[in-house]
Amino acid sequence: MFVQIWRRMTGLLLPAPPRIVPGGFRPLDVEATAARLRLREKGRESGRRELPASDTSTLDGPQEEIVQEVRKHIATNLAREVAELGELGRRIHRAAEEDPAARVRALGEDTLRAIETAKHDARLGLKRARAVTEEAEERLRRFRQEHALDRPAEYPRSRLLAFMVLVLLTTLESMLNVYFFAMGSDRGILGGVVISLVFAAIDLVISATTGRWATHLHHRGVLHKAAGALAALVAVTWIPLWALISGHLREALGNTRDIDRAFTLAQQTFISSPLGFERLDTWALVGLGAILSVAGFLSGRRLDDTYPGYGPVARQAADAREEEEDNAEQLSQEIRRLTEKGRQAMREALSSYDAVIGGLAATVATATAKQKTIRLFVNQVSESTTALLKLYRNANLAARKTPPPAYFDRSDTPPGNALAEIPELIEPPAAEVLRARAAAATSAFAEMEQQMARVGAVAEERR
Repeated sequence: MFVQIWRRMTGLLLPAPPRIVPGGFRPLDVEATAARLRLREKGRESGRRELPASDTSTLDGPQEEIVQEVRKHIATNLAREVAELGELGRRIHRAAEEDPAARVRALGEDTLRAIETAKHDARLGLKRARAVTEEAEERLRRFRQEHALDRPAEYPRSRLLAFMVLVLLTTLESMLNVYFFAMGSDRGILGGVVISLVFAAIDLVISATTGRWATHLHHRGVLHKAAGALAALVAVTWIPLWALISGHLREALGNTRDIDRAFTLAQQTFISSPLGFERLDTWALVGLGAILSVAGFLSGRRLDDTYPGYGPVARQAADAREEEEDNAEQLSQEIRRLTEKGRQAMREALSSYDAVIGGLAATVATATAKQKTIRLFVNQVSESTTALLKLYRNANLAARKTPPPAYFDRSDTPPGNALAEIPELIEPPAAEVLRARAAAATSAFAEMEQQMARVGAVAEERR
């Protein structure tokens, strides 16, 4: 009887305000929460109905609402803080449990396996390229032995450049005649350009062809020598005749605008007097034309090695060697790329671990302080929960006539188990252990670097 009267009197008093916890947590406002949940009204209403029953051990609806409201408040305030504390705990756990040397070795072994895979994938291509090179070099050796050649082949490295020289010579020679042919063409400059290019092309094609065939003079075969001598004879005959005929045609075009008549006059003057030119500048043009024809002859001669057939065989061997070297270089570059990638991964592993142990003291201090702050907040909320439950129970006691449930007298609160959700921090490792692990990781890095260097050196030697 006296207990119930005392409870009714104390129920009229306001609960003590909650303490403010450092860390920016919002305290649970007991009065505002009680008003929002209508705890006093619900307590009196439940008390008049004699609820909860005296023999029950479970919370009734209003008390469950209090528990849910408290849990919601804790979750709202602690979600980020608990996540951050968990991350700090993982850092400490990593420093305590991770073996950086094993990680570095694992990364190095992954790199070595990748290098072996690259070598295996390239082995077939290298083998095929080696076979092609050996066959081409054997063919070159037999050719040199058969033709008694003891010198390396000499041929232009760029066939396109050699042909461009002939194109340049054709252009230069056409420029000598474009003015004269333009005067005799009914299409003017355009006609002169076309005709002069055709004439220059005819001259350079014949000169270059005879120059190329003249190299057969160096061949050991009699028929080849005869073909070379014939080509040289054609060139010796063609170059001066073409230069003289071109000179007579230019003078004829200067005397008449009719190109057909100019050809007839040039033929007549050439037959009657091959060296008889009316103007002195014609001799200069004839000499220049002969020089360009000789240049075409020499360019044709230098299109390939002066010994017939030697250039193609030597070029095939050189191309095969170059392809083999390209394949080997590609493999070497891939090995270097994989090696550098592995080194970078191992460096990052070392740097990451150094960062963890370097800031371990600060991490432990931050995590400990954060854990303490969270515990203070949860304890505060637990006190506020006790105050809310007490407020509801006091209102209930004041209105009821039967004895309350036995748990009304207990001071524990249901959300007290929220403390179990706070991550526990493990004991950080000693400084000596961290230094030993870092030294082992550095040693493992050097060891794996040496193995990767040996693999790279073997690949270079196989080239």
